[in-house]
Amino acid sequence: MISPRCRLAAARGRVDPLVGSISVETIALFVQLFWRDALRPAPSAHLRDRAAETAGARCALSDHWAKGGEGALELADAVVDAAADPTSFRYLYPMEMKLRDRVELIAKDIYGANGVAWSPEAESKMRSLESDARYDEYSTMMVKTHLSLSHNPAFKGVPKHWVLPIRDVLVYSGAKFLCPCAGEISLMPGTASNPGFRRVDVDVHTGKVTGLF
Repeated sequence: MISPRCRLAAARGRVDPLVGSISVETIALFVQLFWRDALRPAPSAHLRDRAAETAGARCALSDHWAKGGEGALELADAVVDAAADPTSFRYLYPMEMKLRDRVELIAKDIYGANGVAWSPEAESKMRSLESDARYDEYSTMMVKTHLSLSHNPAFKGVPKHWVLPIRDVLVYSGAKFLCPCAGEISLMPGTASNPGFRRVDVDVHTGKVTGLF
């Protein structure tokens, strides 16, 4: 069985880029050690101190999986302390930055990629969007797997020497989002103009639900 110290050492390389990406926006930061092994004692204060040193931020143990609310008191105190810290929040990019430059910045500074490769279709859309003033105030929301810093869920830890492939750019005018799509990922279907929930009802006298099928 892997010891907490070994796990901490193995996780260090994965924590560092996450801490770095959060620090870019200069917001309050703390690390949660989530412990859910009720059969073994939780990490010692020394181990928590080492985790905090590794991340360069305050660190709190969360043992609520085994102890309920009592096990989350240390985490709650850390959240309160972090909320009280002075911050100088800034966005990663200015709104006037072009879409291609935003994606390049996100890929390199947040994900650790060497660069970006646009498919012909995505590049054509990107150029069209950049030339249309209607989209100047749209924010950028990246669409990719959550299982890796990269576009490929098989790339674990902190991948090195890779390029972020952008295959498409989706436009959501209601939310004012431009969404570059990286790699293969399934998208959630949107709500229809006449969604089914409008036909669902409950008879207040009998409790019978209608319109589900």
